[in-house]
Amino acid sequence: MPGTRGPVHRGHARFDSARASCQWHPLTSLWTCNSGRGAGIGIRQGVGGMTSSIWDFNEKDWPLWNAPDELCTLCSEWVPRLVVGTQVCPRCRRMQRRMWKYGLSIARYNAIWRAQGFRCALCGDSDEDCDGGIPHEAKSIWQIDHDHTCCGPSRSRGCCVRGILCKPCNLNRLPTYEKWPSELRDSPRFNSYLDAPPAQSPAAQVIKGRDNQYLPTSWSFIRDREYAEKMAEKERHDGSSST
Repeated sequence: MPGTRGPVHRGHARFDSARASCQWHPLTSLWTCNSGRGAGIGIRQGVGGMTSSIWDFNEKDWPLWNAPDELCTLCSEWVPRLVVGTQVCPRCRRMQRRMWKYGLSIARYNAIWRAQGFRCALCGDSDEDCDGGIPHEAKSIWQIDHDHTCCGPSRSRGCCVRGILCKPCNLNRLPTYEKWPSELRDSPRFNSYLDAPPAQSPAAQVIKGRDNQYLPTSWSFIRDREYAEKMAEKERHDGSSST
């Protein structure tokens, strides 16, 4: 439920008892406690009795540390705070912006990924670091490819997105191939991808209740299979009940 409050951070008594010895520095966005400083969330080293002066936080406002966590509506994780004006955490927002840059939504990205069989559309590579199905756990190796002659090299409106490629294919193999003279570009695999991009195929259209039900992770194919099996079971049940 949007705006739901979660568990409260632990260890605040030590923050409250020692905060008088800390000072906020706007230029560095860091707190200094005695001689140490830090950034992030939580405590890097213990501060019992101020034996350690390295603190691990960068919150300017002390009351935020006493506020309960908030639930991100995308990854369903409890986080210290959401992006202002949204119901998503900062990491999910960065993922959204990466896709918005190419005119895609998360559901549309998942639909293209599904249509490609959850593998690189050119070389067929599906090997990546396993993140255990946990969003943001591992950095994605997959990149969004689009036609640079349409919207330019840095972004897309979504109309010229061709597919999802691995880093070597997107940065080296495909650009090199496209620079060759037309009489030398005789690779069936590359030409098939360029002539019929998977992102523009009917199979890459968003299926509501399926492509919008999970975030892109290394376990996307498992999540999609689970939803596909549930949908198939529902269709069989509806068909049997109507007869």
